[in-house]
Amino acid sequence: MKIALGIAACCLVAYAPILSQLVETIRNHQTMTIETQWQGLSSLIPGIFVKVFPDGLLIFIPLLILGLCYKNSLGHSYRSLFFIVFFLPFSFILINDMRGYPRNYLYNFPILIVFMAAGMAHAGDLCGRLFKSTDTSRWTALGICVVYSILSVNILFHKYFPSLKTSNGREIQKKIAQFTHTHDLIAVQNPENYIYTRKQYRNNLINIYNSNRLNGFNLVAPKNYDLFKYAPGQGREVFQIIKKLWGQITFKTFNLGEENTMILMTGPSSIPLIPDNFEESTQWEILNGKGTISKSKPGNTYDQLVLKLETSPENEMLVMRTIPNTVKVSKPSMVVLIWTVKMNYKELINQPALLVKLTSPKDQYMQVAMGRINSGMNVYLGDTFRTSSNWFLRSAIGIVPPGNHSFSILLKCNKNQTILYDEFRVFLIELADKK
Repeated sequence: MKIALGIAACCLVAYAPILSQLVETIRNHQTMTIETQWQGLSSLIPGIFVKVFPDGLLIFIPLLILGLCYKNSLGHSYRSLFFIVFFLPFSFILINDMRGYPRNYLYNFPILIVFMAAGMAHAGDLCGRLFKSTDTSRWTALGICVVYSILSVNILFHKYFPSLKTSNGREIQKKIAQFTHTHDLIAVQNPENYIYTRKQYRNNLINIYNSNRLNGFNLVAPKNYDLFKYAPGQGREVFQIIKKLWGQITFKTFNLGEENTMILMTGPSSIPLIPDNFEESTQWEILNGKGTISKSKPGNTYDQLVLKLETSPENEMLVMRTIPNTVKVSKPSMVVLIWTVKMNYKELINQPALLVKLTSPKDQYMQVAMGRINSGMNVYLGDTFRTSSNWFLRSAIGIVPPGNHSFSILLKCNKNQTILYDEFRVFLIELADKK
């Protein structure tokens, strides 16, 4: 007990600098759902072996089977240890529909190594019997161990350690703060840079939401990155339309170090499309399906009333709300949608969409190709860990052509689902060619 308490105290001291981040991650971690329990097992178990025995080390897996058959151990009950320790956690998958990542099961590595060592000894004994030599038995086991060690060290130094190399995080944070405004929206192309940009992105997004003001859009990406390949959210390359609207375009860039750059894609100001009286001026209407649209009053929100969409097990629903006024767009522009949603992680939540009515040269409707940025960084509305709020603040971007446009927000509610939305923010901001 004393040892356990000592280890717990040491861990608390070691993780104290990032304790608040750990608590936030625990609170907002999105669990992984699966279609069936057996589908989860069939994909998870091979993933664990690949994680423990990467690359060429998979050829040593037969040694685990030999280790289970080893007869020279001090106690024969150790064989059950492998099945209990390795397979018992999977029983939780059969109980519910949740699973983890293969890396979560790396605690099995010491157990697997023990059985693999027994398998090396057993392989040596088999060779010794074959050649009727005790020395052959010993040297065979030693040779297998040496080969395994050499391959392991090679993987560590040539693959694993190089993969851990990252940019100077402090330099990235300092330069982003230097080159951006407190109301700039920041998108990050490489998830490896989330850890360095999350705080700035979160603070800016909350500022934009609270003040209904957007000053610019910046994309953090590797140097020489093809901007038009940027595909946030569901893999949709949202900037491809720029090539059709402009023959050539050059955006202003800022150096963030040896490996990364930041691209300023827009002008310094935007047009907020959601008016202050938006809730009173228009109403949500059902476009397709059947369900209930109402106002709810849950806790932990900035407004007293929020939008509530609810459907039955037999029906789904698509609702729309038109943003008043027509906006004249003189050059290709970016449209930014920001919203808050209260979700159940076990359910599929559809991303809000924007429908634009093009009034020139003739009326036609088009759904804007939108992509949710920084999908791996959860931003929530809540002050403390003890609050029960799970309202998430999210953002998506798209490109619209010149013309006179009016916009509408589309929301989809799946069958047997209840979704809560708080306020929406929609901004229109012109793309900026530095030439």
